Amino acid sequence: LVKNILNIAKLDSKTIKLKKKKENGYEILKEIKNNFKPMCEANNAEIKIISNKKEIMVCDKKWTMEAISNIVKNALEHEGKNIEIKVEENNIYTKLKIKDNGEGINKKDITHIFERFYKSENSSTDSLGIGLAFCKSIIDNQNGEIKVKSWQEKYSTGTEFEIKLYKWFRDFRVGDKNHQRKGKVDFYLWPRNHAIKIVRKADFCLRP
Repeated sequence: LVKNILNIAKLDSKTIKLKKKKENGYEILKEIKNNFKPMCEANNAEIKIISNKKEIMVCDKKWTMEAISNIVKNALEHEGKNIEIKVEENNIYTKLKIKDNGEGINKKDITHIFERFYKSENSSTDSLGIGLAFCKSIIDNQNGEIKVKSWQEKYSTGTEFEIKLYKWFRDFRVGDKNHQRKGKVDFYLWPRNHAIKIVRKADFCLRP
């Protein structure tokens, strides 16, 4: 717990420098799956990876594994027996969907689960509500996005986390002094809101 709190503080203050590089998404997920093998066997649970084994994730491997592992652990602790991790990519980002058939998250809790020290009504007695906040901090510090949806229906319960890890970004405005006229670019990403900004026949590019 203390370690996680310190790590969040270090991420917030940029003391921890995340080192992003190209990683094989399937290999990362396979390593996570192997790490949870004893816990899955003890809980009669299964982790399934849906991947073409070639997806690229631009991320800090160590910390991204920490974030995904927090979500998987949370699923196993909340009665998730079938956990599905699907990875897909396009030219802009790699998307992970982590879905389980556990007990689900109450509607009144779901908007708060990324808050530090927030405990839902289904939290275990020894939970202090730091794991998912830590997870979000890791993703945010990689210019990524994380969101969650959950359902508690009569014949179906479960939760799905979606993570987007962007492959590159450009943090600039057209005409910014950090740009020089060098070559045409078609678009850039604006990481403040992760939107795609179309630049019509612009002659701007980021200086190396």
